[in-house]
Formats: sequence, structure tokens, C-alpha cells
Amino acid sequence: MLAAQQLLIVTPYLFVLSIAALVRELRGWFTRGIDDPTRLLLISSALPLLLFTAFSFRSIVKINWLAPAFWPLIVLGIRYLLAQGGRERRMAWGLASSAAVLAIGAAIAVIPNLPIPGDLNSWSGFREAATRVDRLEASLKAEGKESFVFSPHYKLSSLVWFHRAGQGRTYAQDIYGEKALEYDYFPDDRDLKGATGILVMSDQNQSKLDLERLKAYFDSVELADVVETASSGKVVRRIEIYKATNYKGRPRRAALTAVN
Repeated sequence: MLAAQQLLIVTPYLFVLSIAALVRELRGWFTRGIDDPTRLLLISSALPLLLFTAFSFRSIVKINWLAPAFWPLIVLGIRYLLAQGGRERRMAWGLASSAAVLAIGAAIAVIPNLPIPGDLNSWSGFREAATRVDRLEASLKAEGKESFVFSPHYKLSSLVWFHRAGQGRTYAQDIYGEKALEYDYFPDDRDLKGATGILVMSDQNQSKLDLERLKAYFDSVELADVVETASSGKVVRRIEIYKATNYKGRPRRAALTAVN
């Protein structure tokens, strides 16, 4: 998975160019020695590449983590090609292919609701979902009820937060005692006990949550709204919005973690 991701994000031409440069310069270091600038570029690439490749056998390596490691290798690879002479035309075609891959990636990111398999499309539906969340919050406020918004995953919470009118505050899985990365360090904007939680869940794998788990934190959890985003007659994203009444507060351990 790591190799496939890097092949795409670096683009096939530059990925092959970079790995060839890594092998060539390492071999040169052990056989004839290399100058200091080359050694600096090589070490700054080889160490993170080796570290994260080893780490990938035990856990997921995010697609962007290795980006800084490839820049020095690209420099070494291009320098080698230019020193050989007569390869400028091949290099131009290679860089053009890289530009084409980047253009396709940009198009995928800006075209709404593409039916991309799996969780690769992480953005569809959340603008509408955020609008529905704001509408539900306004309805609860009209009834004199306090409310807050949360989801089972920090990514979903961030998408809702981004698209909400005025970017109203959201929470994540920290609400029911799980670690939520940066959300563990955002202080509560108010006392949430007794408030109604507005839970946002999607059909993405990262959004899986057994609603039975929330019984320890709320009196009841009921479906309030559904957002379905379609493309070419196919549903590409389903987002469910739940109303969870009378929040009882975080477990003591989770609350202490958030304060620290």
C-alpha cells in the first residue's frame, strides 16, 4: 500500500527516477565515496524512507508523510540525467506525464460527488450535512435546548466544522471517551452536560460506531435526518444525523486527558 501510494503521489516517472537515484548514490557512496552536498541530500532522503517503510509493516503510513523525503532524491535524479546529456527530451516527456497525473488528481478533487471506490472520496455530502446540522441546532435552540455537534472520527468532525455557517465548533470521539488527536486538546467552549448531542455519521469505514455504546452517555439516541448524495443515479455518500438527548459528560479519565 505504501509503495502504491507513493507511486501515485510522487507520480510514476519521478518515483522511478527517485528510487534509481537512491540506489545509485548509495552504491556510489560505498564504492567510490560522494561529496558532502550529495551525502546531505542522500541522508535526508534515505533515513525517513527506511524509517517509514519499516513502520509500514506494523501500521499505516499516511500518504503525505514521505513527501519531504522525495525532494532530495528528485534533485539527485534530475542532476544525473542532465549530466548524462542527450536525455532532455526523455526527461521532458517524463515530467509531462507527471504533470498529467497531477492534473487528473486535481480534477478528481474539485469535481463534486465522483463515485470513487472506498473512502477515497472524503468530501462529498458534508456541505449539505453541515447545513442540516445548523438547521437542527437552530430548531433545538428554538425549543430552549442547548446542543453540540460531534462525530465518531476527527476527520468527519473537521469536515462538518469547516462547512458549518460561521464554522461553529464541533467535537469528535472524545465525547464518549476515545482519543481524538487534536480534539483532545481543544478546550470545551462550555459545560456540555445536559445538552443534546448532534451526532454525524457517514457510510465511510472511519465512521463506524455501535450506537449502543452511547447509552452510557446519553438518555436516548434517535435518527433525525439523512443526507444522500448521488452521482449518475448512484449514491456516493450517505450521512446520518442523530439526536442524542441529555449528555451525561465524559468519563473522568477522558476529561483529565483533554485538560492536560
